[in-house]
Parts: sequence; structure tokens; C-alpha cells
Amino acid sequence: MGIELEIFYLYKITSDENKETNVLIRCTREEFPNYSQTKENQVNKDVESKKDVLLKSFIIQNLVANKENTKVEFLGEMQVNTFGDELYEIENKELTIYVADTEYGFPWITIGQADSKMDFTKKMKDDEIYDSEMGILSLNPKVETLRKLKIELITEANTV
Repeated sequence: MGIELEIFYLYKITSDENKETNVLIRCTREEFPNYSQTKENQVNKDVESKKDVLLKSFIIQNLVANKENTKVEFLGEMQVNTFGDELYEIENKELTIYVADTEYGFPWITIGQADSKMDFTKKMKDDEIYDSEMGILSLNPKVETLRKLKIELITEANTV
């Protein structure tokens, strides 16, 4: 069974006034039976569609004056559990997160909430759920690329 999965998509949106906004979109991919490639393809298509609607809606609501001159840059995605309770809340909000590239290259990133780079590294290594087989460590984060970002969290739960 393909499990239900929270997917995080990170974008940088630049308006024509060169105002940059980092947007993190969280969507849920529904579970699917492993024996059905058709169903897997459909749930993957559905989650991508949800993400696209949320991104477009954010741009329209926040950059209505000059949306045609808006530049949208996809920075990466993460498909494993992470730390930071606020990342799983249902409300859209502004947050500070840490982001690191991974050994697997683009588009894979790791994200989480922490007080500092050292705290991020400690949380990533200490919590059992983030083990090397199923969590953040499975992505082989490049700690040297770890950076702090202010983001707007957009969740599908808030749009229903």
C-alpha cells in the first residue's frame, strides 16, 4: 500500500518590484494500492494539481497588481516526515525554517523548524522518527548547505 504522505514544496516568488517571498506548500498525497499503477499515477497527479491551485491562489491573492510580471522559482520538495509542529498545523502562517540540499540533488531538500543550525542538526540526528531509513537522514542532507528561511506556509486544509 502506498501510504498517505505529506509533501512539502518550496518556491521563491519574486514580484516585479523585486520583492521576494518564500512559499512552502504542504499537500497530502492520498494512499493507493501498490498493485495499481493507474491509481498511483492518479494520486500523484491529484497532489500536483492541489499544489498548483494553492500556488496560483497565493500569487493571485498576494500579488494581484502585477502577477503577470511575477517570477516563480521552484526550490525543491521533501516527501518525508520532519520536525516542527507548526509545519503540520492547518492554518496558513509565516514561519522560519531551516533548509538543506541533499546528496540526491535537485529537487530534493530537507526542511525543519529549529532554533539554530546546530539545533537542526541535533534534532535531525536525535529523534527516532527521523532515522536513516525513513526520515530526513534518508535524504543524506548536506549540512554545509543548511540555511535559514522565512516562509509563508500554505496548506490545503485551510482552503477546504
